[in-house]
Amino acid sequence: MLLAHGDMDQNVNFSQSQRMASALQAAGKQVQFLQYKGLDHQLDDSAARTDLLTRIGELLEQTIGH
Repeated sequence: MLLAHGDMDQNVNFSQSQRMASALQAAGKQVQFLQYKGLDHQLDDSAARTDLLTRIGELLEQTIGH
């Protein structure tokens, strides 16, 4: 599972994603939790979006391949 969250998100509280990541880890699930500092719900930063899309691509490659 991949969770990504901007820590300045006004729509969904950042702590909810932190709690979800912790609960998944406690249940023995693999989870990547990406925190984007200073960004809101839209991740209005091209570097952050590029990073997120790259990580999504890597996860898809690992899980389902081509």
